[in-house]
Amino acid sequence: LLGVMEERVVANMELVGGRAAVDFINTVSDRSTGAPHDRLRTFGDVVDWCVRVELFGNIEAGRLKDAAAARPADAEAALVRIREIREAIYELFLSHIQNRPPDPAAVESVNGVLAEGLRNRRLKPGDGEFCWTWTEQPERLDWILWPLVWSAAELLTSSEIERLKECAQDSCRWVF
Repeated sequence: LLGVMEERVVANMELVGGRAAVDFINTVSDRSTGAPHDRLRTFGDVVDWCVRVELFGNIEAGRLKDAAAARPADAEAALVRIREIREAIYELFLSHIQNRPPDPAAVESVNGVLAEGLRNRRLKPGDGEFCWTWTEQPERLDWILWPLVWSAAELLTSSEIERLKECAQDSCRWVF
């Protein structure tokens, strides 16, 4: 039992998706059993997961956790939104895998977050090269959805989408 419980926390979960968006939707196990297990139980779990998949580092994680502690209602609202968008991304991936039209509400939800993120995406000069960054949004805790939705959009619009599969075990349903 301890092995199963260790596997069900963010710090120990297997990363099999190859992209942040795929591993993000895999933070839920047992979707089809009627008793899904969500590893993102708290806003802190989301932040820890983001650090684990290298969306940002420990400094940003500390700022987010401090903001969440100071504004617990905002942290709870962000967690709800993060879970909703995770399920919308899952629907888009699953619709492709199952060769069916996606739920229009899922497309609209993901597009809404994508538009927010694109308004806040910037080029940042570095040592002889540029990188992408996101403008800091200290008043918002759900901005961490922006790189996740960007990851999903990149996959959905690339030829790699054809390699996307869903685990055939009823108790699994992870995407890889």
